[in-house]
Amino acid sequence: MVKKKATIKRLVPHIRHFLAPYKRDILKAFLFLTLAACTVLSLGFGVRYLVDQGFSGRDPELLRSGFIFLLSASVMLSLAAYFRVRTTSWLAERVINDLRKKVFSHLITLDQSYYDTARTGDLGARLNSDTLVLLNVMTSSLATTVRSMIQLLGAGIMLIITSPKLTAVVLLVIPFVLSPIGALGRRVRELTKTVQASQGVVEASTLDYLQALQTIKIFVKEREIMGRFCHLMESKMIHVKKRVHLRALLVGMVIFLAFSAVSLVMWLGGREVLSGSLSPGDLSAFLFFALIVAGSFNSLSDLFGDLQTAAGALDRLIEVIETKPTLIDPPYPVKPRKLSQTAVTFRQVTFAYPTHSNTPILKDFSLTVGAGKTVAIVGPSGAGKTTLFNLLLRFYDPQSGDLLIGKTPVDQLSLKDLRHFFSVVPQEPVIFNATLKENILFGAPQEKKVSELTLQKVINQAALTSFIEGLPKALETRVGERGVRLSGGQKQRLAIARAFLKEAPILLLDEATNALDAESESHIQKALETLMCGKTTLVIAHRLSTVQKADHIIVLDQGRLIEEGSHEDLLQRQGLYFRYAQHQFFAA
Repeated sequence: MVKKKATIKRLVPHIRHFLAPYKRDILKAFLFLTLAACTVLSLGFGVRYLVDQGFSGRDPELLRSGFIFLLSASVMLSLAAYFRVRTTSWLAERVINDLRKKVFSHLITLDQSYYDTARTGDLGARLNSDTLVLLNVMTSSLATTVRSMIQLLGAGIMLIITSPKLTAVVLLVIPFVLSPIGALGRRVRELTKTVQASQGVVEASTLDYLQALQTIKIFVKEREIMGRFCHLMESKMIHVKKRVHLRALLVGMVIFLAFSAVSLVMWLGGREVLSGSLSPGDLSAFLFFALIVAGSFNSLSDLFGDLQTAAGALDRLIEVIETKPTLIDPPYPVKPRKLSQTAVTFRQVTFAYPTHSNTPILKDFSLTVGAGKTVAIVGPSGAGKTTLFNLLLRFYDPQSGDLLIGKTPVDQLSLKDLRHFFSVVPQEPVIFNATLKENILFGAPQEKKVSELTLQKVINQAALTSFIEGLPKALETRVGERGVRLSGGQKQRLAIARAFLKEAPILLLDEATNALDAESESHIQKALETLMCGKTTLVIAHRLSTVQKADHIIVLDQGRLIEEGSHEDLLQRQGLYFRYAQHQFFAA
């Protein structure tokens, strides 16, 4: 994934995209912000009126009128604040919700090669921590920024009207106030992105450690793992400390420069009053507006840091959205024929995983599995057995060669249509933290409504009936995270139930009975024989009983097909297959 520089210019189109559906809400929020800012600015006129008319004229009636004006302004300001907070907060929640959905929906379209290098914990941090940063900024900082800018503009106009001479002094100071904002702000944004990346590493490592907790305890590595975790946290805090320092320096410098300018204006304005060229009320109003300008600059300096923080977080999310999948549907996909029996062909396939591009896992591999036939695949670890399944499912494309379903190359089918051809029982099934029923129904095609009768049938076929009947909540029992409440055999039977439910014409069985006891295996073998009847099946198996019943056996070693034939033929050749059998590689 090529990372682009985090620039506001690059992020603007994405910001505009997510805000576009809420133009009406944005307009409402802007109106409430404008109302609040104008109410604050109107207080300057009240100050001028009280000083020149109320205090100087010693008129209680004018003083009472001024009090009523200020009280009314307070009521208006509070109402504007209420509607502004309600509108902006709800708007922020909806925009962040849309952003999370956009990022997640894009993540599930990315290729397996992306996840070979990405860390799921870091991706989780982007979806949660980074979006939380954006939510906080949108809820408070962004609205305050808009209000401060309106107040800054309005107060600037009033300064010019009140005293052009003193305004010129303020304008001379502004460049000195803005210069540290630009210089330090860019550095804050860069550090924020570094901090968020460090947080992603921490969250990814936390997930890894928690998932490996039993292994950590077995090897008595608690202290070592805690040391690694603390090291990661301290590494992150180094960057956090730098960012905090720069933000504090930014705010401190702007406050000093802004209020030094106000002090200068007060001194010069006092001289104007003494000379009679400026009334006390005008000076009071000017100072009020100058304080608004200074306060707005102070707020903007702090808020600028928040916005830079948000820009760094948003950039990490945009990096995901801008990552393009390399495996996509063809421009004009071939519509698959509805076949109950489908042949599978590998034709001179060479493939290396992207993370090891110089080491092919398959080399000039060719194989034809006849429609309705069963082929067993055996060989040592790393020989390329599971890779065959990954290529058929088009998780990857080979560097050379062709794969065909029937007579159609797999890359001419849409990914959806291609994967509808397959039912898969992996060696380590993925189990969701949901009920047993929900986990089984996950195998049903999206457009298919599963009846209770069909559901019960596949449960019986997968030998899950007695297990489910023994549970207090039966099918409504929750299985825990990653199916922690299930045994290895129960997980595989659940995966087999999904395969029954999908009823695809091609079966891919990756050691489907490996984790079962002898009795369970006997039941599952009978169920699989029923399931495999009339279907094209590829089986990765280490058990002799599974291999012996295959129509054809192939032996892989170092990415090449080195032997093939029936069980008896391969034993007679006394090659690699024979040696595996002799060393009881297979479990009878």
